Amino acid sequence: MSGEMWISWRTSLAVVLTFLQIQALNCEKSTVVSGTEGHMLDFRCEYPDKQKNNSKYFCCFYIEESFAHLVHTSKHNEWTREGRVSLYDNTTAGFFIVKVDKLYLNDSGTYWCGADGNDDRSRRIYLNVSRENEIPASNTAGLVHNMILFAGVVLCR
Repeated sequence: MSGEMWISWRTSLAVVLTFLQIQALNCEKSTVVSGTEGHMLDFRCEYPDKQKNNSKYFCCFYIEESFAHLVHTSKHNEWTREGRVSLYDNTTAGFFIVKVDKLYLNDSGTYWCGADGNDDRSRRIYLNVSRENEIPASNTAGLVHNMILFAGVVLCR
């Protein structure tokens, strides 16, 4: 019986946290992206048409408030690769694709993608990597991440 209550509690928590994430995303320019350890992940970053000829980037945010470019390119309509991260700038459609090969648990964190000279139109990416068959909210990093998003909801009101 207690095992069923635990599963029910965890499921309810996951639903509530997902709702809070959606509310937080309505309030700021950010995206939650989830992937599974050992798998490949790709997602899109959009930009305004006036930025189509600018360089594009995907970078990591560190606690010290500094950024490290994982991939940065001025090439358009072709792939650029830096280590496990690739970027394809589709100037016709107004977005670029970021692809990360073989995710690791410690890839979880805050990232940014955008176009140079984009007048603060960068998009914040919250990447949550989980183990296979694991509910993302059940691990400590996912729980901390969800609490940060909840704080964003509260501050946006």
